[in-house]
Amino acid sequence: MKTKFNFIFAIILLSIFIIPFFVCTGCKDKSQDVDVILLSGQSNMVGVSERSDLKEVCGEDVYDELVKGYDNIEMCVQIHSPESAFIPFTKYTLGLGTQSDQYFGLEVGICKTLNEYLPNKKIFLIKCAIGGSSIYDHWQKDCYIYQLFEKTIQKSLDYIKSLNYNPKIKAICWMQGESDYGGYEQYYYDCLVNLKTNLTTTFGKYMNNFAFIDTTIQFDGEINEAKKKFALLPNNYYIDTDIMGIVEPNVKGLILGNPMHYNAKSEYLLGQLFGGKLVGLI
Repeated sequence: MKTKFNFIFAIILLSIFIIPFFVCTGCKDKSQDVDVILLSGQSNMVGVSERSDLKEVCGEDVYDELVKGYDNIEMCVQIHSPESAFIPFTKYTLGLGTQSDQYFGLEVGICKTLNEYLPNKKIFLIKCAIGGSSIYDHWQKDCYIYQLFEKTIQKSLDYIKSLNYNPKIKAICWMQGESDYGGYEQYYYDCLVNLKTNLTTTFGKYMNNFAFIDTTIQFDGEINEAKKKFALLPNNYYIDTDIMGIVEPNVKGLILGNPMHYNAKSEYLLGQLFGGKLVGLI
């Protein structure tokens, strides 16, 4: 009788302590890889294109789709310099991540394209862009905005991991250079190299073949030449909007007639080009 009791007692102990250990360990090992995309730069990444013109550009059905949003895409936002202005991850819907409901940013075309081609893939976007920022003065390692960028990335990754995902930073979409208008090609190139090096040094364990996707700014050949030169390095890409002829200035934007700011058509199409490049990478 005593032997039978000891056997039953041992089974109970096994069920309480040992089996749950293996079950929990197995759950931990099954963390799902999830793709993370960085969106960064200055005003055209923040978004100063007129939302009132977007429906005519993309069509009513797509516009309604954007308003409804995409369940497979979440985005967090840091578009103002105080860290307290951070907006945590939420389902992407039109209007998320801009200064007001009047405008929209490149994420609109990016999200539309990602959802169209990868509807069942969970994707997290980390948007950290500051209007008027310079790569020389704001996006180098010792600069406040770059440090804010790193903080934004880290707390975002920590949140993703808390959901039992294994975050993989696939790429950065970079839309910047207008504030460095008139700068020297080599200097801007060196700053791009530094920016990517700093990101891969800090977050390398979350990266594998991390891609840097850049694009044209208007009216500055030296800066664009630096971008093209940088794109010759491994895993770097350059979307040449001059060749494609898609960019038109936003004459109704935040600064009236500012040729550096894109209209709704150009912003949406450029976002789709970024998205298309991402689809090929993830």
